[in-house]
Amino acid sequence: MNQPVGHSNSLHSSSGKGKKQGLRNGILKTVSAFANLLTARSELLATEAAEAARRLAFLVLALLAAIICATAGWLLFIIAFCFLLAGWFSVSPAIIGAGLGLLHIIFTAGLGIYVFRSRTPFFQETINEFRKDREWLSSLGKK
Repeated sequence: MNQPVGHSNSLHSSSGKGKKQGLRNGILKTVSAFANLLTARSELLATEAAEAARRLAFLVLALLAAIICATAGWLLFIIAFCFLLAGWFSVSPAIIGAGLGLLHIIFTAGLGIYVFRSRTPFFQETINEFRKDREWLSSLGKK
């Protein structure tokens, strides 16, 4: 009687091999699913990191350009305005300059508070997905 290699006539040995094979397949599927989950999350993190880097680089460059332009414009404007007000009110341009400087400091502080309150978080989608994964994994442990 020709039998394929690894097969025997005993029902007991094939049943034991079947259970071991099923357990091994189950473990492999679980590990594979977990690996796929990690791969998906790492791809999402990489995508969001690249997007955040581009966004941050653009914001930094735009902020730098805005600061340079605003500084040059305001310096020219304030100098002219100081002398104009000093002529109108017969006051020293230094006093007018100090007053306008104080107004600028107050405006800058208000703008800084506004910017820090209105900023959006980075990696929001990845954080949400990790939160869902943590909830799902904790629900598996309770079963």
